[in-house]
Parts: sequence; C-alpha cells; structure tokens
Amino acid sequence: LFQGFVIFTILNLIRILFLMFLHITYGQVLFDQLHLIFYQGLTGIILAILIIYILKINNVKKMYPIISDVKYLIKQIKDNK
Repeated sequence: LFQGFVIFTILNLIRILFLMFLHITYGQVLFDQLHLIFYQGLTGIILAILIIYILKINNVKKMYPIISDVKYLIKQIKDNK
C-alpha cells in the first residue's frame, strides 16, 4: 500500500512539474487543454494500472476479479472466431 502511495505521489509531482513548465513556456491555453486531458483521462487510467500492478506484486488474487473477467471475455471472443 505504501509503495503505491509513493509511486502515485511521484507520478503526480512529475505531472505538476510538466504542467508548470508548459504554463510558463507556452501559456495558459495549452496548459488548460493538457491539464484537462491529464485530469479527466490519464489520471484514471494511470491509477487503475497502478492499482492492478500493486495487487499483482502482492499476489492478491481475490481483490481484482476484473482481470480474470477480462481474460475470460477475451478467451470467449477468440473461441467464437
């Protein structure tokens, strides 16, 4: 759990520094556009990947049934072709 917190914090600091650089260098318009993309899109995806990664590292199998569900669906799709 602590490892996930540290990774997420580091990624957020990198994101903040990157956005600060863009704001200073290219102005408010580009900053607003990329901040919205980061905030609404990438943060959720990165967080989901991080959660799955941490659960896999710690061998927690019962807490992420979605992975087995996705694998099952992919198998079903391949079998139907």
